[in-house]
Amino acid sequence: MVSRVGIILSFATVAFMSEALGEGKDANDEAIRVLVVGNSIVYHPPRPSIGWTNDWGMAASSRENDFAHLVAKGIGRNLNRPFVLRIGSAAGLENEFKTKLDYAKDLESDVAWHPDFVIIALGENVHKFKSKEEENLFGEALYRFGKTFKDANPNVRMAYRSVFWGDPV
Repeated sequence: MVSRVGIILSFATVAFMSEALGEGKDANDEAIRVLVVGNSIVYHPPRPSIGWTNDWGMAASSRENDFAHLVAKGIGRNLNRPFVLRIGSAAGLENEFKTKLDYAKDLESDVAWHPDFVIIALGENVHKFKSKEEENLFGEALYRFGKTFKDANPNVRMAYRSVFWGDPV
């Protein structure tokens, strides 16, 4: 079985990518394609009923300061290249990891976009595991999720970031 430690990189691993403040540019041959997929920290549409009226990743003061934008800007800055950012939602994985085995259909348009980098930001909404088996199932689900991109493009660079909160998944 795949261990979560073996496939999840700590947030610190991608933190070096999140230092830039430059703007992304239009797609061209030099632009790096950065796909950030995850839960509401990556993107959450406005939902006034919960007090959220913004249209970007939660826990950020502005769109340009949310997780996805900071990471993409950092990648572009560190590689000294323009970037194109695409944001995808994968929050369902946090609740479906015990039963869902194939993510290819859900990720079809993201895979077809041919990203150079895929950053996966999941875990905050996963309930505390009841067993080692559940923990392993989540690790396997993350592995299969990422493998969907690797199968389509073996050269894609990927990072899984760990959770923000103190109860690590």
